[in-house]
Amino acid sequence: MKLYNFLNKLNIMINENVKLDILNITSDSRKCDENSLYINLNNNYLKNAIDNGVRVIVSENYIDCSNVIVIYVKDIKCFYYRALKTFYNIANGFKIGVTGTCGKTTTVTLLYETFKNINKNLLLISSNGNYTYINGIENYYKTSNTTPDIETIYELLNIYPYDYVIIEASSQGLMNNRLKGIVFDMCVFLNLSSDHLDYHKTLSNYLNAKLELFNNLKNNGIGLVNYHNKFKSLFLSDKYDTYTFGINEGDYYISYEKVDFETMKIKLEDKYALTYLVGDYNAENISAVNAILSLLNIDTNYLIKCLNNGFIVDGRFNVISYKENKIIIDFAHTEKEVERLLNYVNDYKFNNRYIIIGSGGDRDRSKRPVFGFLTTSFADLVIFTEDNSRSEDTVDIINDMTICLNKNNYSCILNRYDAIKYGINLLGKNDVLLIIGKGIDKTKCYDRYLSDFEIVKEVINNDN
Repeated sequence: MKLYNFLNKLNIMINENVKLDILNITSDSRKCDENSLYINLNNNYLKNAIDNGVRVIVSENYIDCSNVIVIYVKDIKCFYYRALKTFYNIANGFKIGVTGTCGKTTTVTLLYETFKNINKNLLLISSNGNYTYINGIENYYKTSNTTPDIETIYELLNIYPYDYVIIEASSQGLMNNRLKGIVFDMCVFLNLSSDHLDYHKTLSNYLNAKLELFNNLKNNGIGLVNYHNKFKSLFLSDKYDTYTFGINEGDYYISYEKVDFETMKIKLEDKYALTYLVGDYNAENISAVNAILSLLNIDTNYLIKCLNNGFIVDGRFNVISYKENKIIIDFAHTEKEVERLLNYVNDYKFNNRYIIIGSGGDRDRSKRPVFGFLTTSFADLVIFTEDNSRSEDTVDIINDMTICLNKNNYSCILNRYDAIKYGINLLGKNDVLLIIGKGIDKTKCYDRYLSDFEIVKEVINNDN
């Protein structure tokens, strides 16, 4: 787009003889080149942007540089959001936002895989990665956050005219304006429990962050709320239509029964599916997807097909059978998720139960002693280890997890690879090993970065 024409849309006039094409708008100096419009949100990176060849800069502050065009504005952040919304086409596709403490990734991934069965053109934004599915061809786009930065989201929305856009909306993403300007057609609230209080400070602030998604819901849009959550009434509004989903209750509901440790049977009206998504929490996630499809008048047989085809989510209750034992890899990293996982496994008889767990550094410290209490109350032996310690010392994190324990059924192995290897070597017959907290995320193990899956695979292969 011509710089002159673009700025004219924003009521900013420059000399029309300036012949520059703008191919992207960015506040990231690393993404700059001569065809970028650079938004100078932070002077610290201005030199990097200029060194990368940028020729047009928008700034609040005076810039002493004769080699670039500088456009001055009073409110740089306001201009930034307006510029992104003007430059990128984000109006395409029916937009579905899903928020909650637990189950977001499972819900959005199941919905995405179900839509693929009917050959819809799709965009999925989730913590397990961002995917487009266009005319039967899938592409993957890696980002670092559950809800990526706003530039990445706008760029992804601009790739293709989608039928459906499915976004996993984190509370931090909402409060940091990563979804600013995006109007949703449907918003889904799954649940809320104590987490991320290092960021939000209070449960009330955390709840308000979740409510922010529904503030982005269009008038006469659809709000979908978990019938079983005690905060459901707070999501009711005259601005949109609200429906509930649940287990045996709600406007749209399903029922289920356990089959064995790894599967359960789902009933949707008179239809049945056998799924590897187990536990009441996953039944709620399936119920949410069922409600979404029903409200969109899409045949739920596509959901049945997806479940019956062995749908799983990488890193969520993935079961590996090993020498008459079970190894479970699970991303659980909140108090509620860990408690749900342990309660589910507790319903089945194992000879010995082992757990490997850590806790993230520079994050909510209040959950660390809870992790220690929950796991040592459940397991015969808990191995505390590293889990992305960031700037903190792993020893200090483990001390936080163990300081209040009155049991001694635990040990500490700082390196996660060594901890997993030790846990696997403990397995005898009909034992279970739970490896909690990382899922598919990679951890530095000596000079390599490996996921828990890769570590388990390597240890098992070396044992054979």
